[in-house]
Amino acid sequence: MGNKPLQDRWPWHVLGWNQQTLFVVLILLYAGGIVWSKFLLSIAMWGLSALALWQIRKDPWMRIKAFFADGRYSLFWLVMLVVLISAGYSDNMDDWLVRFRVKLPFLILPLCFYWLPEYDGDGSTKPVRLLVMWGSVMIAWVSLVLILSHYATNFEAINDAIGRGQHIPTPVHPIRYSLYIVVCMMMCVEILRLSKISWLRYFAIFSAIAFFIYCHILSVRSGLLILYALIAFHVIRIVIKSGKWIVLPAFAVLVGLGFTMSYHYLPSFTKKVDYTRWDMNRLISGNITDYSDAERVVSLRAGWQLVKENPIMGTGLGDLRDEMEIKYKDLFDLDLRKRPHNQYMTFWAGAGTVGLLIFLLGFYGPLTRKRAPTAFLFGMYILASLSFLVENTIDGAVGTALILGYLLWAMKEE
Repeated sequence: MGNKPLQDRWPWHVLGWNQQTLFVVLILLYAGGIVWSKFLLSIAMWGLSALALWQIRKDPWMRIKAFFADGRYSLFWLVMLVVLISAGYSDNMDDWLVRFRVKLPFLILPLCFYWLPEYDGDGSTKPVRLLVMWGSVMIAWVSLVLILSHYATNFEAINDAIGRGQHIPTPVHPIRYSLYIVVCMMMCVEILRLSKISWLRYFAIFSAIAFFIYCHILSVRSGLLILYALIAFHVIRIVIKSGKWIVLPAFAVLVGLGFTMSYHYLPSFTKKVDYTRWDMNRLISGNITDYSDAERVVSLRAGWQLVKENPIMGTGLGDLRDEMEIKYKDLFDLDLRKRPHNQYMTFWAGAGTVGLLIFLLGFYGPLTRKRAPTAFLFGMYILASLSFLVENTIDGAVGTALILGYLLWAMKEE
């Protein structure tokens, strides 16, 4: 066993009473917090902050200057800048403080990940990274077993609820949870790329297939959209590199076959598809009520009306829900007080064109570098961008932790 090359050994050798172990534990607490508990998430975030501060204790000012000189990590601060600017013209400071609080990670986490060292160094085996990915996948497996057990014991009741537009119960919001499962599928691909350990590679393949089926059982549409978009991205990369264009029609056939089989053999998927058809027919007929998918469409219409009325600076992020409430009532006779179901529209309506442009620069700026991003980092950006189209992913603690945390981790691991 001791004579095996490092890439063929399970990477326990990096663990002990050292910073690598603490980092792995904190990152896995972070992942567990995303799935199970905001309390765990807070512990992990403050633990990472303490570990990062320990790294700069000898020369803090030099490390602070290096952070701003690097540019990529500090760009994320622009997202918080949009929130701070809007404070100057937001009347509802209670709502503004909520927006400020959930954006605090955009100040803290970039500093943490920049100051933390590269624990794997320049080697090709990446043992710390493998441990983090394996642990994250195991957290997904535990949640899968518990959730499907609950689903099986309440099969009829939950399917009936899905038919009324609800979801299989999950520990956190179903969309955020489904995104975590998709991230774990991406990690399975990374494990296959990095590891030469036979059982770990088989585990990654089996987990990726299981999570693929699981996403169809969960039947969270945005999660499925992102899943297939990421698969398409990897298929296109393979086609471009290999020149085998026959892969594209084969992929299209597999997608059609997958959806057909899911519709006929997965009751939760069947219920979700039937509900979507019913709800879209209601939208076409002008019948809109609370908690329907049609509500997403009218929220975009209301948000667009606010953009037209306040194109430069927006309504103020603190006042956005108040202004949306007025538009829902005036345009659709609905008693709602919700932001647009779209992260871009929320910034556009709440902070105007100026705020939207600053947000886009801050969030996507780290991609503008000479070296091409890794597949995992680019995949995280695809996941974030598509999720922004259907919800305010980074307007909540779990969504912010999921998107920002794994983006920064992917940047650190480049």
